[in-house]
Amino acid sequence: MRLQRLSSVIVVASGLVLVACGQIPDNSSASGAGGHGTGAGGAGVTGPGATTGPGASGSGGSNSNGPHGMGMCGGGFGDPNDLAHVPLCPSNPTDFHTRFAASRANYYHDGTHMFEPQFVNEDPTLATVAQDYASKYAAGQVSPNGMIYDNGFQGYDMYWDGTYQGYRAIAGMEKPTSCICPPPDPMNPFIPQMPAPVFYNLGNAYFRANIIRIDGMSRMGIGHVGKPDGSHYWAFVFAP
Repeated sequence: MRLQRLSSVIVVASGLVLVACGQIPDNSSASGAGGHGTGAGGAGVTGPGATTGPGASGSGGSNSNGPHGMGMCGGGFGDPNDLAHVPLCPSNPTDFHTRFAASRANYYHDGTHMFEPQFVNEDPTLATVAQDYASKYAAGQVSPNGMIYDNGFQGYDMYWDGTYQGYRAIAGMEKPTSCICPPPDPMNPFIPQMPAPVFYNLGNAYFRANIIRIDGMSRMGIGHVGKPDGSHYWAFVFAP
C-alpha cells in the first residue's frame, strides 16, 4: 500500500487508521508471503510443539508453551513457519523469534525490500527488559507508549511502537479471539475470509513493513505474558 493510495483509502474507508506521522508502509509482499495473510494453503505451522494439516488448532493457550489458535485463514507462498501462517500462533518468546526470523527471510535481499541485517538475534539483556515491559503491561502497571498502528480496516488488532528503558519497543495484546479465524462472510466479494486479527500477522502491512523488515537492528528481546482468559501480552525490544 503506497502513500499516495492510502489517502484515497482513508477517504473511502476511514477504518484504516495510523495514529502517527511518517511514511506509510507499502502493501507489497515478497515470495507471496504477505497480502492479507490469507490463502487456500491451510498449511499448519512447523516447529516446536506445532501441528500441521487442514483445520489445525492448538491447545497451548495462554498458560502453555504450545501454539494456540484455531482455523484455516492463514497461508501464502512464504516459509510455512512464517507469521502469515496463523493460526497457529506462538505462545512463548523462543517460538516467536523462530517465526519472526522465518518471516524476515521472506524479504531479505529479494531485490525489492532493502534492510540489514538479515538476522536479529535474541539478546538476554534485551529479553529481560522486554519481559519487564510485558509483565508490567499485563499487570496494568504501565501503558504502552509511542505511535499507535491501527489497521482495523483490514481486520487487525492495534499495536504501539515507542520506547522502553531507552530502547525501541513494541507492545501489543492478543485478545482471546485474536488467533481464531473470523467466520467467513459470503456477502463480502472482496475478502470473504478475513485474517486472524492478531497484530503480528504478516498480512498486517504496518507490522510487516516496520517490524518484520526493521532496519539497522541486530539484537532483540521478546517478553510475553499469557493470562487464563486466553489473552497474550507481547513486548519486543530492539537495539543496533
